[in-house]
Formats: sequence, C-alpha cells, structure tokens
Amino acid sequence: MIGKQTKGRGFRKLLDYLHNSENAKLIGSNMSGRNARELASEFRLSRQLNPDAERVVYHVSLSAAKGDVISEDKWC
Repeated sequence: MIGKQTKGRGFRKLLDYLHNSENAKLIGSNMSGRNARELASEFRLSRQLNPDAERVVYHVSLSAAKGDVISEDKWC
C-alpha cells in the first residue's frame, strides 16, 4: 500500500478531487458529512474554531502498489 499525505490551506481542491475522480472513494474520516456540500459546511465550521490556522486540511491518499489486490473490507 502506498500512502501520500497532503496538507493544504483550503478545502475546495480536496472536495473537487473526491467528487470528480472516478477512482476516489472515501473510506474513512472523522467528519460526519457524506457528500461535498455536507463536508464543505462542516469544514467551514471547523475552520472558524481556529481562524489563525494556515494549513487546515490534512488529506491522506492511499493506493495499492502495482500488482496488489486489496479487498473492499481491507481498504476500510
């Protein structure tokens, strides 16, 4: 399994990626929103808790290594 960690300043790129990528799938989160609109609303609220924060997004992308076959249960 290959992991990539990204920190960002805003949520739009992350939400666009999750919404527009055929291969993207949300497998875990500490957020309650389950679609782009709900997540954006929740992100706005959490950002208001610390308006001085510069990097407010932490996103981890996981992908299978070449040749790896991972079941849906294992991903979750």
